[in-house]
Amino acid sequence: MEFGKQLAKYRKEHEIDQKDIANLLNVTTQTISAYETGKNKIPYEKLITLCNYYKINPLDLIGTDLKFNPEEKSQEYKHLIDAYKGLSYESDKKQIVDFILGIGEYDVLKVVSFPEPESNADYVYVCPQKASAGIGKIEDESNPDLKLVCFDDGCVPTGTTHGIIIDGHSMEDKFFDKQIVFIQNGLECAPSDYGIFSVTDNEDTKIYCKQLMQREDGSMYLHSMNKKEGDPDIDYRNVIDVHCVGKILQ
Repeated sequence: MEFGKQLAKYRKEHEIDQKDIANLLNVTTQTISAYETGKNKIPYEKLITLCNYYKINPLDLIGTDLKFNPEEKSQEYKHLIDAYKGLSYESDKKQIVDFILGIGEYDVLKVVSFPEPESNADYVYVCPQKASAGIGKIEDESNPDLKLVCFDDGCVPTGTTHGIIIDGHSMEDKFFDKQIVFIQNGLECAPSDYGIFSVTDNEDTKIYCKQLMQREDGSMYLHSMNKKEGDPDIDYRNVIDVHCVGKILQ
């Protein structure tokens, strides 16, 4: 093996014999000879001890046995990184790359739990309606759509966990497009309550701001107040799954 020849080369360049190296590594001279002839493989810990002793990079010893050039590989990665950094932050290409790599706003490991309910909360996380689905977590602060907003004292209802920005006109004249409403995450709605609902139909999940209503026969449905421009009412019986994300606090 070329690696064994490299071991012998560095030992001779430092003008030391196999006995000295054997004492350094706490092995026999026969073991050192086996390393240098390629008969035995040197353990990782002893290789690091030798590199520290010679003050060399491990690649100086093992580089001749590698089937690729590490520097060429590094240049390849550098080229990819430079190309990635060269993309505009507004570019669709960058969003696609972030999505594939699971980084930036698509990093699912970076989440912020909703703050604990506080009676006198002045600062509240506010996010678009579409970001309010899930089980009590929102995207991390690097998401440009997520804001920590300061409200006047007494403006935030007791129990508020976060705020959402209404998207659409279906609940006018009760709630309006781009209006901020306060939510208590995980609080189930009773009939006539207003809430945020996750609705799955044919594997397609959407988030709605609706009023929960109950018919005389006991069946439930999500009511849209604006019949002219809003979405139609959503019957529980015609969807795969309906999940109450949280109740809108008055």
